[in-house]
Amino acid sequence: MKSILCSILLLLFNIIGFCQSEGEKELSRLFSQKMYEAALIASGKMMSTEPTSALPYGVRGGVYVAISKYDSAVRFLQKAVQMDNDTTYISGWAHANLGLAYIQLGNRDKGVAELTRAINLGMTNNSVNFATRILDSIGYDIPEKEYEKDYLPTWVLMEGKNITYNFQDTAGITSAVYRFIKEHEEGYDSLNKIFEAKLPRKMILYIWNDKEIAKKILHTRLGFARPKQCFSHLHRHQTVGHEMTHILSYWAWGTEPGGYSRFINEGIAGFYDLGTYDRLAYARRIIEQNGVRDVMDIWRNEKKIKEKILYPVSAAFVAFLHDNTTTEHFHSIVKGQTIDNVKIILGSRFHSLITEFNQSMGIK
Repeated sequence: MKSILCSILLLLFNIIGFCQSEGEKELSRLFSQKMYEAALIASGKMMSTEPTSALPYGVRGGVYVAISKYDSAVRFLQKAVQMDNDTTYISGWAHANLGLAYIQLGNRDKGVAELTRAINLGMTNNSVNFATRILDSIGYDIPEKEYEKDYLPTWVLMEGKNITYNFQDTAGITSAVYRFIKEHEEGYDSLNKIFEAKLPRKMILYIWNDKEIAKKILHTRLGFARPKQCFSHLHRHQTVGHEMTHILSYWAWGTEPGGYSRFINEGIAGFYDLGTYDRLAYARRIIEQNGVRDVMDIWRNEKKIKEKILYPVSAAFVAFLHDNTTTEHFHSIVKGQTIDNVKIILGSRFHSLITEFNQSMGIK
């Protein structure tokens, strides 16, 4: 169990892409590359140079979990939770790692409590999945949440320059709300320099705190966008650009799409999600772990492929097309998307590009 859990733990820091400073980015990089000694040194320095950052405590705790120093891990993970106060992904992962540390130390009850807390916070899909896997591994059945009959959310409406925001309660997270708005307004401006979209109405975002309530009410999982209607429902800890890109790319360059492909459409959103992780490296791992033999197998069977495979591979594929086709061709792909349309757009280059991408992903 330990090796599997540590692999998942390493993956989280490689793909989280949510750091606020160059120092935090570097610290996460050191951890993701298993440079534990360097990560310990860097986290110690950051505790002095960036005393308000919870990340160095979370990373140091994560290092100690990875090298099985669970007593040391607990102290730093508790500090990370205290400083972050359950407001960002740092708390989500700190609770999850605390849960693993407590279980390894023989304190099952504390471990279950921390893992359950990580799941209920729902900070990121990965932290929730990580905590869930640990609970599954010790044979713990996670009870379903119980809600009052009247659990419909009360929305707090706030207007931005480009977007109307509807928050599912803002109690205790005022600073996070304003940061969320700032990031999304800047993200909109950045993305629309690329897409040059003219929306028929102002973009509307519904930002949920509780994924389970959202699923009960909406009858589908978060997040998703309805590009034609210019609105999206998302969790407040999703990447800034993903759902926004679905809407902006739909209306990009003054025309609606002439063809739709789940593979290309999700790849566009993944490529422009404004995360800072290495999409190509992530896709290579997913391809290797899942025995993918040809990107065309995913594209042809896009309706059946699980998100954990389709999303990273499609983002890497769209990034590859962006870098290896003309601007005119890439714009046409964004609007065309289907295999038949892209074959027409790329002509004789289609099959050679597929082969090149497969080779770049380690598929022979």
